[in-house]
Amino acid sequence: KISSFKIFNRNGRLVFQSGNFYANDISKGWNGKFNGADQPAGAYVYSVEFICANNQPVIKNGNILLLR
Repeated sequence: KISSFKIFNRNGRLVFQSGNFYANDISKGWNGKFNGADQPAGAYVYSVEFICANNQPVIKNGNILLLR
């Protein structure tokens, strides 16, 4: 289960946030928009916290590339 999923732009602004969903629920993913506007192609930073099968929380951070 995903506890928290956040995406930040290159300026560190939070452009997407979601949480409390299962990893296979594609409706909870980011559609590349912020406030209804398409975001520019480029690198974005993500932070995701999920709960493993043994109830241990895991936090992962990294980069994603938005392509248009």
